Amino acid sequence: MMSLAEAVLVKSFNREAIDSELIKKLFIADQLDQLKLFKDLNGNSIGYVCFALIDQFTLKNISINNGDILFPYEWNEGQIFFVVDYSYHKIMREIFFESFVDFTKDRDLIFYKINKVCKISSKRRFSKLMKIDYVLSEDK
Repeated sequence: MMSLAEAVLVKSFNREAIDSELIKKLFIADQLDQLKLFKDLNGNSIGYVCFALIDQFTLKNISINNGDILFPYEWNEGQIFFVVDYSYHKIMREIFFESFVDFTKDRDLIFYKINKVCKISSKRRFSKLMKIDYVLSEDK
């Protein structure tokens, strides 16, 4: 449960929206050991990735549905790495990206959903997209 608390802390530190649906997703991911916290050299949380390991059928459903609702049994049913949510301290973004790439070193492709459209990416390209997301959020 400590991972869940630290993930919520990272999210709130960045003043990002936290609703009951997100808490539910983080809780499920934490229970399934699919909430990865990244820490700096001092052991402080710098970010997290909440992910599901889904199958082709679930990926297809996510792709065509407007939401990204996963049922509890779908979170750990396959080998496809699907990013459900992520957040990181903006000043630690380079360390976060390096840690994310290292964490996903055994995965060639990363699936994620942006603006209700399912996308596929290499992990390096996904890291670049997270950087773009950071730049766009800073412009607001």
